[in-house]
Amino acid sequence: MKRIIFTLLCLAIAGGFVCAEIQFPHSLNLVTDMAYYPYSDWISGKSDTHFAPITGAFNAFEARTTLNYTYTIKCPFADNPLVRGNTVKLISSLELCPVTVMPMFQVQFTPIAFLVFSTGTKVGTGWSVPGLAQGLARYNDVTGQYDDMTPFKDWYLSAWFEGLFQFDVGAIWAGDWHHIVTQASYRITYNKNTGMDNGDVWLWQTAKEYANGTMYLGTVLLGYQMPLVLQTVAVQAEFEGYFSADSFAGRYSAWNPKFQKINISPVAIFKFNDHHQLTTQLRFRSRRSYTGGVQRLDNGKVDSADVMFLNYSSREWYFDRIAFSYKYTF
Repeated sequence: MKRIIFTLLCLAIAGGFVCAEIQFPHSLNLVTDMAYYPYSDWISGKSDTHFAPITGAFNAFEARTTLNYTYTIKCPFADNPLVRGNTVKLISSLELCPVTVMPMFQVQFTPIAFLVFSTGTKVGTGWSVPGLAQGLARYNDVTGQYDDMTPFKDWYLSAWFEGLFQFDVGAIWAGDWHHIVTQASYRITYNKNTGMDNGDVWLWQTAKEYANGTMYLGTVLLGYQMPLVLQTVAVQAEFEGYFSADSFAGRYSAWNPKFQKINISPVAIFKFNDHHQLTTQLRFRSRRSYTGGVQRLDNGKVDSADVMFLNYSSREWYFDRIAFSYKYTF
């Protein structure tokens, strides 16, 4: 897999530089993301798919800012509409949040109008704000909690490859109100925590239940674009999980390591002008439900770290978050 990704990366860069007309326009944007999570308690003991209602006004709040710098290499292969817009984009980013810092680099290659191939890598480290959030931590089998790791000594590494298909009905049916858009993508990602052994469980950016190994993420989107400030309304579905249960140690087998998480998200994009864009998202998510009870904290909430040794029973749906993403293009 690593050899394939490296080869595609080299071909993408080489393809751009051998084009007859090479230009290097650049762009810079700043994206600020915020998400609010209400609390939804587990419903244990059910063996069929069910929905868990909201049981608390607040569970978590997240925020991050990402600076993205893009070089675009234009390389039209011909005058055919399918290939005259071909590009190779080199994108470098720096992501900051209250508990992590992570530089990123990726390459996007568009060989024909409706296909985009991309590959990239991320390297990050994290710390904790006591009582609020953890950036990078290891799961402790004895206590059922996540213990802080050492920032700038322990690192989160990620490398990925993605293929994306996109289509706009407006391309074959001209008109401002004919833009019915579809996207389908599939991403393969290898994640690693340098301070953890294979099979052990860790946390990154407050998200739990990671292990060193290869994951997949499939995304499908159906949307409608309009010549209005409310530029796009869409529904997005995501499917993610680990390829192999062997990414997790055998002691976690009852927890169902290969469980596939599914996200369903209504999305609205407001484009105010060429500089300002706001994306809003509601997300409904599925998670594991368990045969027996789960550990309760003093405030009555579930200790979500202590589920690793519980027995999986079924899929549970719940309302996960409200998210906002503001993009400013310089």
